[in-house]
Amino acid sequence: MNLPDFIIVGVAKAGTTALYEYLNEHPEVYMSPIKETNYFAFEGDHTKTFLGDTPNLNFPVRSISEYQDLFRKAENEVAIGEASPIYFESKIAAYNIKNTIPNVKIIIIIRNPAERAYSDYMMALKDGIERRNIKDALTIGSHYVQVGFYFEKIKRYIDLFKKDNILIGLYDDFKNDGRIFMKKIYQFVGVESSFIPRLSVQHNVGGYPKSFLLSTILHLIRRQSIVDVAPDKLLNIGRKIKRFNTGKMREFPPEIRFSLNKLYKKDVLKVQNLIGHDLKAWL
Repeated sequence: MNLPDFIIVGVAKAGTTALYEYLNEHPEVYMSPIKETNYFAFEGDHTKTFLGDTPNLNFPVRSISEYQDLFRKAENEVAIGEASPIYFESKIAAYNIKNTIPNVKIIIIIRNPAERAYSDYMMALKDGIERRNIKDALTIGSHYVQVGFYFEKIKRYIDLFKKDNILIGLYDDFKNDGRIFMKKIYQFVGVESSFIPRLSVQHNVGGYPKSFLLSTILHLIRRQSIVDVAPDKLLNIGRKIKRFNTGKMREFPPEIRFSLNKLYKKDVLKVQNLIGHDLKAWL
């Protein structure tokens, strides 16, 4: 049975959706039809993968047979992959991946942790999951903030996997020159690196909801799994409504940005030494 040659393990809100889509466009790559399988983070009915105060657990794949089935249609592709950002924060996912696919390649994209937390919070507002104001939401114990302490999470993968099998990229590099960034990704997974994906197409774009009521209703519909049985025409209507309800991204309050940068400083410096990238701009 086919299993992935590479896995994008995170981090959430650092371009993982775009990376998944651009890899999926490559004719030599087969990507899981489910973007977030979350399989290796599943611990049973009492899964505690998520950090902080986020209770929204979603595990569409819960057995190895279901996981293998995702890749059964892969035939002549050179590389097979999947993307599940919660593998980055899960305490068990790295070990489960190592035990199941020991030589798999790992891709980690990291972003300024303060900006990542804010983007995560704004997405939750847009999706109707979050209603708290920013000061109440971006506390040190929140999921948004906890994910941004990268050092231990990255070190877990470095300790388990071969150095040549880990690629750690920066979101800023991805955003500033997607063509060069994707060339490195394609080279890493072993496919033709001259391929150019549709970089002009944006994915999972952030924003602020025009109507909190409408975003909440759309969220409740998704939670009831209506989308699993709805026809494509109805799903397209839902997507159009969501786009219509998404307004311009609000500015990141400077005082909260400053306090988060201060909070993350020690961890950022440790990550800088660990991965050999200059991260001083984050501070």
